[in-house]
Amino acid sequence: MKEISEKSLTTLMGKKAIGDSTTVPEYLIEILYWDDKPKSQDLSAYILMILAHQNSSQRKKMAQSGIVPALLEVALLGSPLAQKRALKLL
Repeated sequence: MKEISEKSLTTLMGKKAIGDSTTVPEYLIEILYWDDKPKSQDLSAYILMILAHQNSSQRKKMAQSGIVPALLEVALLGSPLAQKRALKLL
C-alpha cells in the first residue's frame, strides 16, 4: 500500500524514538498531574501503558521516575478513562 507507507514508516520511527528516549517517561508522568487537562491525562496514560507493555527498560525508568504516586492520583481523581488506564499500569 504505497499510499500509507510513508505515514506508517514515520509512525514507526517516532515510536522507536519515544521508546529509546530517557526523558519521555518523565514528561508523560508530569502530564498525569494536569488535573485541568483530562484528555492529556488520558493520552499520557495510554502512551505510558504502551511503553511499559513493550519495553522492560522503560518500565524501570518509569518506576525510577516516580510513576506510582502519579498513577495513584490519577486512579483516584482522574477522568474515568485515565483512571482505567492508570489502574492497568499499577
